[in-house]
Amino acid sequence: MAGSLPPQYRSLTELQEAYHGGTTTVAAVTEQYLAAIESLQSLNAITAVNPKAVEEAAKLDVSLTSIVAGRVRSAGSGQPSTTTSWIPIEI
Repeated sequence: MAGSLPPQYRSLTELQEAYHGGTTTVAAVTEQYLAAIESLQSLNAITAVNPKAVEEAAKLDVSLTSIVAGRVRSAGSGQPSTTTSWIPIEI
């Protein structure tokens, strides 16, 4: 994996390799993303986060370690994501 780059600068392939290689976990990556979001809170770019994000990430970690041999997961499995919505405002 690309050294100690923050997860937002890693490719999906690098993250998957790190998960399967045991060098990081989905929960750890999720915590890193949450810390990055918190550090940018003054920009008001992300207004809501899933309060159970780390808990759900930990469940993914368990499922990744108990995958039946040969079963393939999508490249996006374990990748934190954001969504946006446009709210019209009147000026």
